[in-house]
Amino acid sequence: MPTINAGASAAVSLPAGDVMTGTGAGSATYGIGGFQALVAGDAWQIGPFDKAVSVSLSASSAITYTVGDLISGPTTPADFGLSASQVSAVQALVSAAGNPTDLLTGAVQRVTITGAISTTATQAAAATGTYYKARVVWNNNGASGTAKLRIAVNADNDVHGLMIGQSAKRRDYEMTMGDGVMLVCGVPITRLTFSADGAITGGTHQLQVTFGN
Repeated sequence: MPTINAGASAAVSLPAGDVMTGTGAGSATYGIGGFQALVAGDAWQIGPFDKAVSVSLSASSAITYTVGDLISGPTTPADFGLSASQVSAVQALVSAAGNPTDLLTGAVQRVTITGAISTTATQAAAATGTYYKARVVWNNNGASGTAKLRIAVNADNDVHGLMIGQSAKRRDYEMTMGDGVMLVCGVPITRLTFSADGAITGGTHQLQVTFGN
């Protein structure tokens, strides 16, 4: 990705409909009177516009950027110069009502989990392809109907996933037995780690996970 060193400036052509994303501090001017402050430590975006514009970037600290369309543009933490831990995985949550194929297109991967989970025991579903969505449904087979499922997205391992899932401020999602959710992420979902708010015995529940796009 192109880099503008601290103290330097550059003009970059931004085609109609494309976006410029990057990191680094400084400012950007474009069009007639367009201005945007670029804050260090935050991934920023300029555009899209309905016509091509020239974006003038002035760097107070090194700026790294890329230009692409909204679909094929940057999608991973590395594209923004960030590690995965610096990017919030879950971008949106939508209803998981209906059949998985109602909301997922193309090839899907299905994982079924019935093993025990609790505040100290986890189960995980690992994606074998590149998927940006995961539909999770939690079915009851004799467990408490008020039990809470805690989900951690893209945790490195079971211990990390347990720490995230059991933290009210860090977990990605919590849902009640019998519910479903569609997790939609800005980075590929590699792994979902599940824990609970109490002891759920193996065979008394069923987690149905469908990875897709």
